[in-house]
Amino acid sequence: MSPVCIAEQIGERSERTVRLEIDKVMVELLNSDLTTRIEYSAEVGQLEHDRRGTAKGPELKMGKDHKLVEYLEKAIGTCGESPYAAIQNITNKKLQFDTSICFKTLYNYLNNNLFLHISNKDLPVKNHGKKRNHRKIRQAYNNTKGTSISERPETVDARDEIGHWDGYRRWKTGDKDCLNGAK
Repeated sequence: MSPVCIAEQIGERSERTVRLEIDKVMVELLNSDLTTRIEYSAEVGQLEHDRRGTAKGPELKMGKDHKLVEYLEKAIGTCGESPYAAIQNITNKKLQFDTSICFKTLYNYLNNNLFLHISNKDLPVKNHGKKRNHRKIRQAYNNTKGTSISERPETVDARDEIGHWDGYRRWKTGDKDCLNGAK
């Protein structure tokens, strides 16, 4: 079919767009009798589309600010500061750079290995490569050897002696002098 007929059948693209697509991905194929033919290849077209798509997106915020990069590499790599502390020190010391970035952007750059001399291995916490086990369950302490508080003697419940006052009385009565020796 001609590019005009293809564009009419698709309905969404102009004839010029179809012609450019066909010209972009025409490949030379070998026949079984060792002659060649030129044919459209959808696979080559998709690969070319994906390759061109990698150049999209915004530029790095600190791509041309070499002084900021040097400062961050020294602060994180040599001095052992965290990315958050390095960014905060820029503010606290009132340092001036062409670019300003937040700590989240700096962590993203470190995760994507965009620095030459520092990486996640240089961070104070991430260098071990171990994640904390949050699913560890602690067992409750069972007092199997002693007696329960509900089984204490009547003399303790009366609280007539100084050593038998507890936080329960203070809470129950609102008595602030309970712990000072007053009854």
